[in-house]
Amino acid sequence: MSKYQMSPMSIEGLTSVASFSSEQCREGMIGIFGSSLKIFAVDKLGEMFNQITMPLMYTVRDMKYDLEMKKIFTLETDHLTYDSSTREIIKNQIYEHTGDEEYKNVPENQIGYPKAPNGQWASCIRVINPIDLTTVHLMELGANEAAFSMFITDRLGAGDTTYLILGSAKNMKIKPKSCDLGFISVYYFTQDGDLRLMHKTQTEDLPM
Repeated sequence: MSKYQMSPMSIEGLTSVASFSSEQCREGMIGIFGSSLKIFAVDKLGEMFNQITMPLMYTVRDMKYDLEMKKIFTLETDHLTYDSSTREIIKNQIYEHTGDEEYKNVPENQIGYPKAPNGQWASCIRVINPIDLTTVHLMELGANEAAFSMFITDRLGAGDTTYLILGSAKNMKIKPKSCDLGFISVYYFTQDGDLRLMHKTQTEDLPM
């Protein structure tokens, strides 16, 4: 009779993973790590057994995973926040008035972002390699453009091109909920994995 041993596990990210079941392992998973095939069972599926943290620019509003590209896509948006180019201008202005070299060189994740007025938004789209959690592409939207929804498809045109459809709004207000302009933007991925804008259609309201 075969035997197996249960032991705590902490390994590097798997290339791919799928569910697995056998007489010895009723509820398990099978995964590929490098050139190795690993079969493992999780004793308590509701409990976290491994965690990797990745710092992001803004709050995640939507997240997708594309099986063909094998990439994670996050849509990040925050209110009361300036976009990165505006934050850089503010930081330089403060430095010109104070001459504080330490403030100028300190990373933003240590001091936080300067608070923007009501109705000011910042958004970005991030493409992540799930194997090592590195950002392979980061694209910020225009100043004060808030995005809350996205969709990934390869059915808009011929060939193997993958498209990202984004819903966003310009100068959005929370109460009452309104915006100056809404947009449905279509981006396509180049062979290098970069995003390129294909077209941008205006709408009367925020497309969700």
